[in-house]
Amino acid sequence: MVPRPQRREATAARLLTSIDHRPSAVHETGPPGPAKPRLLDRVRGAIRALHYSRRTEKAYVAWIRRYIVFHGKRHPAEMGAAEIRRFVTALAGEGKVAASTQNQALSAMLFLYREVLQQEVPWPAAPPSCRPDPR
Repeated sequence: MVPRPQRREATAARLLTSIDHRPSAVHETGPPGPAKPRLLDRVRGAIRALHYSRRTEKAYVAWIRRYIVFHGKRHPAEMGAAEIRRFVTALAGEGKVAASTQNQALSAMLFLYREVLQQEVPWPAAPPSCRPDPR
């Protein structure tokens, strides 16, 4: 058996050789800046800057979240008018929502694209209603 002082020296020597052979991984970067705000935080900021009500903020954020999830969590910057129309049409067909609810969802989408993403999206034609005409 090796006496304790020699064992410590051998262990220290192993550690030094393993440290010496490691590649240096020092990354010099600048000071960390503030992180870019996430999309829904940008939406909230834009709504508050325009002095919309808190209930409008809550509703718009909820509709935008549903829109993103509906399209498989794709970023809205990658989508456009066709995806908006598909979402609002699905609300009418599968969600069986009222026309005023469709209009609210559509307004949230247009706010997202025009005010937050600064992309011009044409106002889609009236979304189809899946309810029969009462007349």
